[in-house]
Amino acid sequence: MKTAIINSFKKLLNDTEIFHSNSTYFMALRNWLIDNLDSFDEELLIRNRLDSILNIDINDYMCNLIDHRPIVSPREVERIGKIEYDSIDGLLMVVSDTMWELLSISSDEACNNCGSISTRFVSVVADTRPYLFIECCDCGMIMDLNGISIQGKVSHICPAKKTDIEAILG
Repeated sequence: MKTAIINSFKKLLNDTEIFHSNSTYFMALRNWLIDNLDSFDEELLIRNRLDSILNIDINDYMCNLIDHRPIVSPREVERIGKIEYDSIDGLLMVVSDTMWELLSISSDEACNNCGSISTRFVSVVADTRPYLFIECCDCGMIMDLNGISIQGKVSHICPAKKTDIEAILG
């Protein structure tokens, strides 16, 4: 089964039509995940934060997907397609990283833990209100908008919507 899933993913990447825009690429990856959902353990989806991606209303994220940055380069797609995946977990990690990158909006704030400026806005919804945080893409630290590290486990994190960022930051 592992080989069939990996081959179906590589076949998906051979379809050049999916790279027309960020939104078509994102939707192709999401549809591939949904079509193969029975092949993935729920724990793997949660660990790779794909559960939150699969549960979002994509219409709420269309502003994020507008091509405000280039879509994945052909070299990156080629690299992803040539990886010899040892496990479904490794494959899902790559899919998750790609989908999060497509949806995420960069915060350009330096991480207080590792100093990286590769950070993005993320959101946690509590009491139907989104709370905005910054996550380091390199070390994974999550901090509030003042740069203070959030202690403890944060669950149900998802990319922040552009509209929420604008509403909170002005």
